[in-house]
Amino acid sequence: ARANLKGDTSVFFSSIFLSQLISNFPTSILLSNFTSDWKALLLGVNIGGLGTIIASLASVISYKLFTQANGKESKAYLIKFSIY
Repeated sequence: ARANLKGDTSVFFSSIFLSQLISNFPTSILLSNFTSDWKALLLGVNIGGLGTIIASLASVISYKLFTQANGKESKAYLIKFSIY
């Protein structure tokens, strides 16, 4: 039997949580197999992609570019990123 995420709240919070761990794009692909609630999934992965550097490939790229140009300030970047 195939497990399904039931209810928009479950989809929404599951997608936020997983986006923080494995990035928002893979989360959207993974969870799309377990729900038809695309609105909650879309909102969750987009919000989840904002939380940590690893949650979004764009955030990882921006961090890498910043540290290449300003290596000594990488810790300050991480702190500011986490606060905002």
